[in-house]
Amino acid sequence: MLLDLITHRPESIPALLRGTPAGVWLLLAGLVAWGLSQCRPRTASLGRTAALPLAMAALGGWGVLAATRATGLAWQPLALWLAVALGACTLLWRLRPQAPAGARYDAAGQRFHLPGSAMPLVLILSMFCIKYAVGVETALDPAHAAQPGFALAVAAVYGLATGCFLARALRLLRLALPARP
Repeated sequence: MLLDLITHRPESIPALLRGTPAGVWLLLAGLVAWGLSQCRPRTASLGRTAALPLAMAALGGWGVLAATRATGLAWQPLALWLAVALGACTLLWRLRPQAPAGARYDAAGQRFHLPGSAMPLVLILSMFCIKYAVGVETALDPAHAAQPGFALAVAAVYGLATGCFLARALRLLRLALPARP
């Protein structure tokens, strides 16, 4: 429905955007600020480094639960989300196991020194756009959103995004592990 709306009736998009609750735009502003903070070199504790992937995993899990409410499916979408997340994480880990160039862990200060990267911002915006599109699709066509295939597709897409965040976090954690006694 959303894709049909965008391609065949693009003039309705401003009304759709105006109908979006203000809280959604506040969430987007916060996520953009968080993503932009990742674009510049910084130092961060292990907890702060883990916060982004954990928050995005929570957003993905929440998205799966929200998208599957009307389907009557219980554990299948969550299992698919987790399986795709772990599969994507494993694949990305195997393709590129090293941390980003310039990243290092200071064991004495227990802090990461991280180079700036736009990738977290891209992933954050991707996750937001997925969640927004699913929400709009659910609002526009509740019958379509209640189909099991829709719920499973949403779970797979959220799993892919979650796996990307987890792979990045594991790469950084790998820097800290050898330095710990």
